[in-house]
Amino acid sequence: MGKSQLEFPDGSFYFGHTLNGQPHSDGIMRYPNESVYEGEFEYGERSGFGTLTTKNRYKRVGEWKNDKLFKRTQIIGRFAGLP
Repeated sequence: MGKSQLEFPDGSFYFGHTLNGQPHSDGIMRYPNESVYEGEFEYGERSGFGTLTTKNRYKRVGEWKNDKLFKRTQIIGRFAGLP
């Protein structure tokens, strides 16, 4: 497992640890919609602790599983009071 920079067909960029050409362990993914995820990956998916920040600075912080926010620990931004 080493560090790499990857570019995906949808325009996403990844920098961090990889395993078999996929994001794995700690890394940063920048998406075409200007969102950025910084945290843990497992076999190409967001998995473990991480933060997703949108282009308007809205943040979703917590535990991720199967590429989805599984256990939210904090929301920062305009919609912070919503469930």
